[in-house]
Amino acid sequence: MATKLTQATVNKAAEDHPPGTHLYDAEVSGLRVVVGKRGCSYKFVGRINDGTDRYVSVVLGRTGDIALRTARERSTELRLALKRGEETPPDTGVWPEVGSRAMLRLV
Repeated sequence: MATKLTQATVNKAAEDHPPGTHLYDAEVSGLRVVVGKRGCSYKFVGRINDGTDRYVSVVLGRTGDIALRTARERSTELRLALKRGEETPPDTGVWPEVGSRAMLRLV
Protein backbone atom coordinates (compact mmCIF):
# COMPACT_ATOMS: atom_id res chain seq x y z
CA MET A 1 0.00 0.00 0.00
CA ALA A 2 1.33 3.42 -0.96
CA THR A 3 2.13 5.93 1.76
CA LYS A 4 2.49 9.69 1.59
CA LEU A 5 6.22 9.82 2.23
CA THR A 6 7.75 12.88 3.83
CA GLN A 7 11.40 13.59 4.59
CA ALA A 8 10.65 13.10 8.30
CA THR A 9 9.04 9.69 7.59
CA VAL A 10 12.06 8.64 5.55
CA ASN A 11 14.50 9.79 8.23
CA LYS A 12 12.73 7.68 10.90
CA ALA A 13 12.02 4.65 8.69
CA ALA A 14 14.93 2.57 10.06
CA GLU A 15 13.75 3.17 13.62
CA ASP A 16 10.04 2.63 12.97
CA HIS A 17 10.14 -0.41 10.65
CA PRO A 18 11.93 -3.78 10.70
CA PRO A 19 14.52 -4.71 8.03
CA GLY A 20 12.96 -5.91 4.81
CA THR A 21 10.10 -3.41 4.91
CA HIS A 22 9.25 -1.53 1.70
CA LEU A 23 7.55 1.86 2.00
CA TYR A 24 5.89 2.73 -1.32
CA ASP A 25 5.56 6.40 -2.29
CA ALA A 26 2.02 7.57 -3.04
CA GLU A 27 3.28 10.54 -5.05
CA VAL A 28 5.70 8.86 -7.50
CA SER A 29 4.81 5.45 -8.88
CA GLY A 30 7.65 2.93 -8.61
CA LEU A 31 9.60 4.75 -5.89
CA ARG A 32 10.07 3.00 -2.58
CA VAL A 33 12.18 3.17 0.55
CA VAL A 34 13.72 -0.17 1.46
CA VAL A 35 14.64 -0.65 5.11
CA GLY A 36 17.76 -2.74 5.64
CA LYS A 37 19.73 -3.93 8.66
CA ARG A 38 22.10 -0.96 8.61
CA GLY A 39 19.96 1.76 7.03
CA CYS A 40 17.52 2.65 4.28
CA SER A 41 17.81 3.15 0.53
CA TYR A 42 15.67 4.61 -2.21
CA LYS A 43 14.77 2.14 -4.94
CA PHE A 44 12.92 2.62 -8.21
CA VAL A 45 11.20 -0.29 -9.97
CA GLY A 46 9.69 0.10 -13.42
CA ARG A 47 8.88 -1.81 -16.57
CA ILE A 48 10.83 -1.32 -19.81
CA ASN A 49 8.56 -0.46 -22.73
CA ASP A 50 10.29 -2.64 -25.31
CA GLY A 51 7.75 -5.45 -25.64
CA THR A 52 9.52 -7.85 -23.28
CA ASP A 53 7.64 -6.95 -20.06
CA ARG A 54 10.95 -6.87 -18.16
CA TYR A 55 11.19 -4.92 -14.94
CA VAL A 56 14.20 -2.86 -13.90
CA SER A 57 15.20 -2.26 -10.30
CA VAL A 58 17.48 0.74 -9.67
CA VAL A 59 18.94 1.64 -6.28
CA LEU A 60 19.06 5.44 -6.31
CA GLY A 61 21.06 5.83 -3.11
CA ARG A 62 20.98 5.85 0.67
CA THR A 63 18.33 7.93 2.39
CA GLY A 64 21.01 9.77 4.37
CA ASP A 65 22.79 10.83 1.15
CA ILE A 66 19.85 11.79 -1.08
CA ALA A 67 16.82 13.90 -0.21
CA LEU A 68 13.32 12.60 -0.91
CA ARG A 69 12.76 15.39 -3.44
CA THR A 70 15.87 14.33 -5.40
CA ALA A 71 14.83 10.66 -5.32
CA ARG A 72 11.40 11.63 -6.68
CA GLU A 73 12.97 13.67 -9.48
CA ARG A 74 15.32 10.83 -10.45
CA SER A 75 12.47 8.30 -10.33
CA THR A 76 10.37 10.46 -12.64
CA GLU A 77 13.27 10.75 -15.09
CA LEU A 78 13.86 6.99 -14.99
CA ARG A 79 10.17 6.24 -15.49
CA LEU A 80 10.10 8.47 -18.60
CA ALA A 81 13.26 6.82 -19.97
CA LEU A 82 11.73 3.37 -19.49
CA LYS A 83 8.51 4.54 -21.12
CA ARG A 84 10.55 5.51 -24.19
CA GLY A 85 12.02 1.98 -24.18
CA GLU A 86 15.51 3.09 -23.18
CA GLU A 87 17.67 0.76 -21.16
CA THR A 88 21.07 1.49 -19.67
CA PRO A 89 23.89 -0.90 -20.52
CA PRO A 90 24.20 -3.32 -17.57
CA ASP A 91 27.99 -3.00 -17.51
CA THR A 92 28.01 0.77 -16.93
CA GLY A 93 24.95 1.31 -14.76
CA VAL A 94 24.69 4.89 -16.04
CA TRP A 95 21.39 6.30 -17.20
CA PRO A 96 22.13 9.07 -19.72
CA GLU A 97 19.16 11.16 -18.57
CA VAL A 98 20.12 10.99 -14.90
CA GLY A 99 23.89 11.20 -15.37
CA SER A 100 24.67 9.43 -12.11
CA ARG A 101 25.82 5.98 -11.19
CA ALA A 102 23.09 3.68 -10.05
CA MET A 103 22.88 0.02 -9.18
CA LEU A 104 20.81 -1.59 -11.94
CA ARG A 105 19.23 -4.98 -11.96
CA LEU A 106 16.93 -6.46 -14.56
CA VAL A 107 14.21 -8.45 -12.87
